[in-house]
Amino acid sequence: MVFSSVEFLFLFLPVSLALYFIAPAIMRNLALLLLSLLFYVWGQGYITLMLIGVVVWSYFTAILVERIEDPKQKRLTLGIGIAGTLLPLAYYKYSAFFVQDILMQEAPDHLRTLILPAGISFFTFQAISYLVDCYRGTAVVEKSVIRLGTYIAMFPQLIAGPIVRFSSVARQLKRRVVQLRDLGGAV
Repeated sequence: MVFSSVEFLFLFLPVSLALYFIAPAIMRNLALLLLSLLFYVWGQGYITLMLIGVVVWSYFTAILVERIEDPKQKRLTLGIGIAGTLLPLAYYKYSAFFVQDILMQEAPDHLRTLILPAGISFFTFQAISYLVDCYRGTAVVEKSVIRLGTYIAMFPQLIAGPIVRFSSVARQLKRRVVQLRDLGGAV
């Protein structure tokens, strides 16, 4: 779905805003996450499962990194976490190249016709930045998969960016006050 489309401007956005403001404060992250996943399903279909997989993978990887005390094991776990996060992007971007140029074989049609899913680079690198920040200790490991999912899958930035550091939005994911006057922008 494109932000300038009629469906987005006159259906998805108004319904999303209404649902967000109707939802109790404690449920707003869940509402944003579900709306973001719906936004992605609308444009990407089953590939949304990959986005959910990246969120869940990042969630458990960060928890493991936090629990491990040995620096070498911690770094190895981070490396495995980053590699797992990069796998979907690598598949879509480089699988045909790998088969044709590395293995020197004709790539099958299904690999040559792969279309890079919208937003895959943004949510991949956003998840990686979260893992690295948790590893470095510059971000606190998020204990709520819903808050982490909201951070990684937020529909307004999912396909257009920018990549935002988790530490810069962690507080707002836990508690934020949004008033109607905030929607009008700065005057």
